[in-house]
Amino acid sequence: MTAAPDVAISTPTSDALPAREPTPFWPVLIWVGLQFGLLALAAFRVPLSARWPVPAEQLAMHEMAIGQAIGGALLLPILFRTLTSSAMAIALAPLFLLLAAAMGAYADTERLIWCAGYVGLWLGACALWAGAAAAAAAQRATLYVMAAVLLLSAGGAMLAYLRREFGVPTQAFDWNQVAPLGPASGAVVILEAGPASGMIWVELGLIVFSGLIALPIGRLLARRRRSTAQT
Repeated sequence: MTAAPDVAISTPTSDALPAREPTPFWPVLIWVGLQFGLLALAAFRVPLSARWPVPAEQLAMHEMAIGQAIGGALLLPILFRTLTSSAMAIALAPLFLLLAAAMGAYADTERLIWCAGYVGLWLGACALWAGAAAAAAAQRATLYVMAAVLLLSAGGAMLAYLRREFGVPTQAFDWNQVAPLGPASGAVVILEAGPASGMIWVELGLIVFSGLIALPIGRLLARRRRSTAQT
């Protein structure tokens, strides 16, 4: 009678286990806290310029749209790290815009919908570029993307603010002049002048389109880097 051969039982190692997706709780919580802070600015009637209207909460919608455009760029490395957190950030944005519109008694529903769609597309573009940088597995690429989107949103908003604040007081302000100054000013253009300005949509469309191209390129570069490392 022959003894039964020993059968080696292999146990999965930690390297063989699939990587667990990090929880999006803290990035989304920071995103929600930022928007509650924007609502608090309007609720406490904090004036942000010398020409701030009275009552101050009537610009709650403007503050929320600008804050979401700049906040999405500022929180890009952590907020758009996973598909779950990206989807939650984009889904929460129109809800807080609606709260800001209710606080400021903003009655133009059509412009509200267009503004929410515009901000949502910008956040989607941020998610695409963050995904492209993460797929490339290069920390420097993430920093470059963050700097570019922050300059486009915050820098453009600052230029529009300076032009509005230090312009000729007696001259009517043309919002279409600040339409090309990034997504933050583009959202305000929709609220003030309507969504008919084609420049803001062309600019945003180019950003989204370039993100759709950059995402597969980043994944291709990462795949080539892994294949080179294996050989």
